[in-house]
Amino acid sequence: MFLIYTFRTFPWIEDLQKVAFSLGCKDVFVFGKLKDDLKRFFELIEEEKPQWIIGVARGRTGWDKQAFNKFNQYQIIKSGVEYYDLYVPDSQLPLRQFPEATFCNWTAYRINDFLNTKNQDIKLSFVHLRKADLPRLGLLRDQLADFFL
Repeated sequence: MFLIYTFRTFPWIEDLQKVAFSLGCKDVFVFGKLKDDLKRFFELIEEEKPQWIIGVARGRTGWDKQAFNKFNQYQIIKSGVEYYDLYVPDSQLPLRQFPEATFCNWTAYRINDFLNTKNQDIKLSFVHLRKADLPRLGLLRDQLADFFL
């Protein structure tokens, strides 16, 4: 079982839902009001107990390697760790060298902190995609199958 999330500003939510469905995901969780929806997403994680969570946003195509404790110029969690490593699957998508201190990083950091606090052994990945690269998420099908064997 895995979860996919994105943001209300992601322009291709319907296309993402089609790719997610083709991978066997029930639905895509869409963040609107970050703090409120984060609480709902944490509840969903506890309810569904996924093995892998994948965040998706628009941007230069590539996997983020880390989520940093930084949002704009501020720490996301005071006295939190500097960064969390994200799971980067084997895929034909490049790595992004530096995460941006935006909502993408904020959610990835908060989710990772939640997983760490709850001692959850769940992989968390975050990918930025251009529309033309959205179907390439379907290439993860084999890796997803490996999770469930």
